[in-house]
Amino acid sequence: MEFVPATATDKRSDLLQWLDSQLPRASQARNILKEIVKTNDTSVYSIYASYDGNDPQSIALLSRRATPSDVIRMQIVFHASDMLSLETRNEIAQAVAGMVLSEETHNNTPMDMKSISNIFTNSGFTADNQSDTKSSGCCSTTTATSNCSSSCSTQKSTTCNGKSKSCNSFDKEKIEILFAALDASWVDLFKSVFESQQHKSEWINNCPLYFLPETTANVPKLSTTTVADKYKVRKLLPSDAEAVNNNWPYNYDGSLSYLTSLITNHTSTGVFDTSTTPETLVGWVLTYSHGAIGIMHIMDAHRRQGLGLHIATIHLKEWVKENWTCEAFCYIVEENIASISLYQGKLGFQKDRDMAWALFTPKKSSCTSKKMCCS
Repeated sequence: MEFVPATATDKRSDLLQWLDSQLPRASQARNILKEIVKTNDTSVYSIYASYDGNDPQSIALLSRRATPSDVIRMQIVFHASDMLSLETRNEIAQAVAGMVLSEETHNNTPMDMKSISNIFTNSGFTADNQSDTKSSGCCSTTTATSNCSSSCSTQKSTTCNGKSKSCNSFDKEKIEILFAALDASWVDLFKSVFESQQHKSEWINNCPLYFLPETTANVPKLSTTTVADKYKVRKLLPSDAEAVNNNWPYNYDGSLSYLTSLITNHTSTGVFDTSTTPETLVGWVLTYSHGAIGIMHIMDAHRRQGLGLHIATIHLKEWVKENWTCEAFCYIVEENIASISLYQGKLGFQKDRDMAWALFTPKKSSCTSKKMCCS
């Protein structure tokens, strides 16, 4: 079993057509690949696929993210055909593990330079200086360029625990693997395979995929509920990101910049208590870069007042205007009964399939990462 890069435009289009037949409604894999095909932007994800002859069997979208500590996180958005034998599934899982833990893949997978830039910003790094050195976790980084975020090669060296190495150096014991929106039927298999590669399961977060059938037809039919006069709803501003981040149970190093980017570039909805001076953000819902609705939260003191349904309805009406080429969808943690009741019981969403987020870390590491958020 071998994964091959899908670098040619026609290969990407063929894979998208295959994903459309596999996942006709909405999914993270489908939407990310659709955006890549549309924009030809491969600066964040590299595309790999396995084939049975000329027919796709599975796809893996890979991205690298740096963290303020001396760790590189490989993020995988993976999908495989439902019609595979157990033997083939095992071969694919083994091939995925071998691929993401290889030096060649590490060097050929794009580094999400936005995350690099965010880390430098959050750690006090000044990219405008001709030469600057700042601490970032256990590491100090030296650069001699005017814009460190433009390319990984601008980092001349990184010193960690007294040892100097290039920013692109490969160390399997410093690689974390994050699966995003992984079909639940693959979780145990990948867990077994990565354990054999000296990586342990740090956490597994079960979050089924829900979608709204015929979104563009049904959203206009939703009635916007009324709430107390003291509440005002508007689109979030970048300045609101800090409050969202502080109350997000899944925040992580660099998440403030990530949330700011989502608020800046996609539909977001906030509800504010105007009885305070200044007015206070008390609830919100955002849209991920791949189109999923999520990160919804109502502050404890303002619950049971209909705010969740109120802003979710308004958000959906704005989401439709963003012209996503899919039905509205979200991933909801299976223990989040309130959100399931809201989206499935009141807004008409239907459950599509069981999905999971999973993080695998080197057995020698002591990861403290929180679970990633689905909703």
